[in-house]
Amino acid sequence: MNTKGELINVKGNTLDRFVLHSTLLRLIDPVRGKPTRNTLDENPDGGFSGVWQLQQKFLDSFALICSTSSSGAETATAVCLEIHDQIGNVLRLARNHGLTPEDLAGLKRVLQVLQEVSRREKPSSQAETEVLQLVAELDKDRILPIAERIEKRGIRQFLQKTQSGAQYRQLQSEKLKIWLESCPFTASTSRIQSWTCAAIVKLINWASEARWQYAEQLRTLLELDESKSQAWLDNLHKVARYHSAIKSMIKFAVKEPGIFVNIGILPINAPRPCPFKFPYGEAPLLAIVQTLLGKDTNSAMEKLEKHLGTQDVEPKLRKACPPKLTLHAEMQIVVFYEGKPGLVPHLRLIGTSKKACFLCDQYLRHHPLRLQASACHQKIYPSWMPPPYYRVPGTSAQLPFIKLSGDIEKLTRRELKSALTIPPPATKL
Repeated sequence: MNTKGELINVKGNTLDRFVLHSTLLRLIDPVRGKPTRNTLDENPDGGFSGVWQLQQKFLDSFALICSTSSSGAETATAVCLEIHDQIGNVLRLARNHGLTPEDLAGLKRVLQVLQEVSRREKPSSQAETEVLQLVAELDKDRILPIAERIEKRGIRQFLQKTQSGAQYRQLQSEKLKIWLESCPFTASTSRIQSWTCAAIVKLINWASEARWQYAEQLRTLLELDESKSQAWLDNLHKVARYHSAIKSMIKFAVKEPGIFVNIGILPINAPRPCPFKFPYGEAPLLAIVQTLLGKDTNSAMEKLEKHLGTQDVEPKLRKACPPKLTLHAEMQIVVFYEGKPGLVPHLRLIGTSKKACFLCDQYLRHHPLRLQASACHQKIYPSWMPPPYYRVPGTSAQLPFIKLSGDIEKLTRRELKSALTIPPPATKL
């Protein structure tokens, strides 16, 4: 029997309906709005930033380096900063599948360097070099798969054109030629998975120069490329975020040294992914559409078949449904502070290693704690686990989820009525 203080999980028909609605929305269109800009895509050497902006960039930066594996589903991270006079300051950290002792030790080494630079024990330039080396080691398994995508999507072919094509050569200054020749993808002959931490450091620095120092020149050269593809450059910019993150963390330590006098990292214990059992009825998709649209069901089902390119829409829904649900890091943060409201940060900012998903963003908007992430990629993930909640007498603690669930139901109804006119976008998620 549940008592006050015990977490209650969303389950039963309420959970089934929510997951099925989310899955159907993903099938119709996995992106539910326009993505917002990541703070680490801003120039780290840009103009003045206030305390709020500095702290948000610091939290996003620290969260980025916490995500250490190639699987964002496993190590996506959320971080909050708690300021306490008595017990010391805390970086409260959540990861989708939890934090390993090895990664925690690596993060503590980074924090130690930030403390040293905040005390003026070493200059910022030295701290940047040291943190860059620590990050290259800590995030190797995250960065190298991005490097492989950069290679796969054409950077070597682009560099060959810049060296052999007459048009390309005419547009290059001597400085740009030397820089292009120093590219880690041509300077190194070993397989990317064999790259050392020193090679990763070179990649991060080169990516940052491509993002901020040679952006215009690269754009000009790309315009000559017949393919007009810059997929490799988009991935290179993801690597450049690590340079931006390191600069932002050190800048925050220099400008807010008091925060680092007494500070520690405290991870939240992540719950295990929860198995989701598909509700095997005769036709669960048809039942959803009937509930939402009533007399317009047949018309909507015909449009849905055309939109998805198959008459077997029921198996398609079943295949798209997740076998397990994961409590996202941002939601772990929310649940933690619901249980310990006295620890809620004064600045209610959540740093994230990747932009918040559509459901996390919407849930945060409904929640009375008013915690917020800096950016949202607007993708919907059916494997999103609704946060458990505390039963509090006299209040509806489940209200944020009730509101979110209602919004998702309305959105599903609207999409079935109006969005089934074109094929779904071929978005790789």
